Amino acid sequence: MTGLVAGMGAKAALGGVGGFFKSIPRWAWIALAIASAALLGLLWHGHAIKKHDKALRVAVTAEIQAKTQKLIDGLNSKNAQLTATLRRKNDETARTIIHDAGTVRLSGPGKAQCRPSLPVAARGSQPTRGTSDVAVAEVPPGQGLDLIGLPFAATVDFAEQHDLNRAEVLAWRDWYKQIEKSWPH
Repeated sequence: MTGLVAGMGAKAALGGVGGFFKSIPRWAWIALAIASAALLGLLWHGHAIKKHDKALRVAVTAEIQAKTQKLIDGLNSKNAQLTATLRRKNDETARTIIHDAGTVRLSGPGKAQCRPSLPVAARGSQPTRGTSDVAVAEVPPGQGLDLIGLPFAATVDFAEQHDLNRAEVLAWRDWYKQIEKSWPH
């Protein structure tokens, strides 16, 4: 019974619309069906293209990332080798500087003594033995024992640190120049 009532209600509601749809010729319905199928095909095709393009973008991006990572890993490996080589060279230079500064501290002017170097006095009829070995002008009389000893150790320390700093800066500049050459621009 409800089916009958529902059918009658639908017929009453669609009575005017049903007459309108019946008045449309058959060829128009076929054209409408073809246009609808073409529209649905076009929408499906667009969806398939977007899906394909997304998959292609993902694949190309992954390939580019893999190649880029391989290039970066290779360059980082070369950079690590270069850095190790330059560090060894800088350490060797630093050892040389430290050794040279130690040598100057041990036997250089920092260890010079401020004592007069006078020739040995003659005794009796014997002539003077040896020379004074003084390489500077004579000190005026009365002032010979008042010579001043300069603190060369601090000067050597300063020069050593300056040389170490300079060697490090030169090594860094060399490293930077070589790293810059190795990376593609």
